[in-house]
Amino acid sequence: MKKIILMMAIALIAFQANAQQGPRDFQKGNRGDRMGMLQDLTPEQASEIHTKRMTLNLDLTEAQQKQIQVINLEEATYRKAQMEARQNMTQKPTSDEIAARMNARLDHQIAYKKKVKNILTEEQYQKWEETKAQYQKQMKGQKGKSPRNR
Repeated sequence: MKKIILMMAIALIAFQANAQQGPRDFQKGNRGDRMGMLQDLTPEQASEIHTKRMTLNLDLTEAQQKQIQVINLEEATYRKAQMEARQNMTQKPTSDEIAARMNARLDHQIAYKKKVKNILTEEQYQKWEETKAQYQKQMKGQKGKSPRNR
């Protein structure tokens, strides 16, 4: 009887010790880790990965892949430049600067969407829109949450 109680106590202590450990690097999988990895990619690498994901998801043809690759490279270069500009800011922007930046970003998104729509078929475009909406909903739900709360 004493052995059984001792074994249960050891198992309970081991379980408690394991539960107290923080998340491991290979288990994190939170948005901050992925974003950090993606920020280190060159625009060429990022566009290639994005194009391959789109190819898998939308079943793109070779011709579509080449066209999308060019657009994704432009997009990745634009995003990298915007990220560097934000990092190099020395003072808080004025409300006019913020509004101008937001308008420029939205204009860029509209142009990107038009380019993609001209390349994809109607079915592919619908699936792309659904995937984008799903991703945005997922990211909106994670915004502001700490990794431990997920």
